[in-house]
Amino acid sequence: MLRALLVLCVLSSSAMAANEGSSSPSTCTITAQAGPILVKACDLYFSKHKDVVFVLWDSLPYRGALAAAGDGALTRTAQGLVEGPGVARYPAAAAFRVAVAEVTDRDAYGLPRWDTIKMLLRNSYTVDKKGRASLVQDQPKGGSGK
Repeated sequence: MLRALLVLCVLSSSAMAANEGSSSPSTCTITAQAGPILVKACDLYFSKHKDVVFVLWDSLPYRGALAAAGDGALTRTAQGLVEGPGVARYPAAAAFRVAVAEVTDRDAYGLPRWDTIKMLLRNSYTVDKKGRASLVQDQPKGGSGK
């Protein structure tokens, strides 16, 4: 099971570069299990900075799945994004910041229009040598409290 998950993460991380910024459902076929949710690579945006990797996840297409997953689904999925595609793509990174948002509008290139983003959750994680993420801080945004 773990081996299959690692293979999926490695495959998804290699294909994320091709799908990054793409929002067309027909071109977004690479998926990764992130906690309770199966996430498409084109709904993830990674940005590597000096000491931290920033992850933006567009959770709007997953609204129903998150509601069905129950309480704490956003936090579990954010941690799964770090432990799965995040660590697969940036294995040397020790810190991640995950922003879970709903992107309601995109530009002609498929990228999010930053003025229409509704932030749901911002979490910071540290990652140990085995690729396990630990929550550093939890800051709900937008008054959602999820």
